[in-house]
Amino acid sequence: LSPGHYAVVVVYDIDSDGELDTGIFGVPREKIGFSNGAVGRLGPASWDDAMVEISADAVVEIQLSRAKR
Repeated sequence: LSPGHYAVVVVYDIDSDGELDTGIFGVPREKIGFSNGAVGRLGPASWDDAMVEISADAVVEIQLSRAKR
């Protein structure tokens, strides 16, 4: 990636159907994580919360978690 500001979302698509499986009210049933440890509240995390600055040697770790059912 070119240096700059990014926000990343990762979905662990456990059933390999290419979609984020959701339950009632759109709550994710598969693991999901956002850059910068951001957490979505009633939807995805905000840009401001998830934004990270990428430089030539940047490493971004994203913790995956499953939404409570």
